[in-house]
Amino acid sequence: MRYYCHEHGTTGVFKIEFLFLDLGIIPFQYYFKGLMMVVVLTKFPIKEAFHEAYRTHLKEAVTKHEIERQAGFVEMKLLAPKSIPHMGENNMFVIETRWESMQHFMAYTQSDAFKKSHENMPSADWFAGKPGVEIYETID
Repeated sequence: MRYYCHEHGTTGVFKIEFLFLDLGIIPFQYYFKGLMMVVVLTKFPIKEAFHEAYRTHLKEAVTKHEIERQAGFVEMKLLAPKSIPHMGENNMFVIETRWESMQHFMAYTQSDAFKKSHENMPSADWFAGKPGVEIYETID
């Protein structure tokens, strides 16, 4: 399906991948080609002794704060660290979120859902350093 974005003056292809379930076909993931998006990487350096506990924490936290209901939200991915022997230890967990615009992301940071997502954070003992946030826009 092709689309035209009046705000950005761009065209592109809107593709929906489907996940086949016993009940039928449901939309699973959306891709917007030709439409700039904002990508937010929230990074958490976690001590190796707490990796499994932090994985569990992330999975539970994501289901509780209903980010998928926020205006402009596109998708979220939870990334766990992997290490390569010659490059040293990687202890960085990353939450990658994609937003239709910076305005949508900023509105989320002022929402109750955002506040809820930051409740019940793990103990400071779990962290190997300070968490950080990086924000990017896609290049199409």
